Amino acid sequence: MSRVRRLIEDGLREGEFQGLEPELTACLLFGMIHVFFMQRLATGRRFPSEVVVAHTMALLRHRALLGSAADHRSGHDAKGRR
Repeated sequence: MSRVRRLIEDGLREGEFQGLEPELTACLLFGMIHVFFMQRLATGRRFPSEVVVAHTMALLRHRALLGSAADHRSGHDAKGRR
């Protein structure tokens, strides 16, 4: 968890992400990825790790980049507060 949190912190510092809380984001990422492990156990179907990671990061980047504009329009800050 701490390595993922540090990656998020690095992305925030470098401007790759905006408006994310690093520890919460790390927990959410683990939750999103966990379903792929459960699917493999249940069905035997396996998505390659690099595909899962790339897709998850693309989703996160999309939300992080668009989230600030959407939050601004809705009157919410990056943490969902009005």
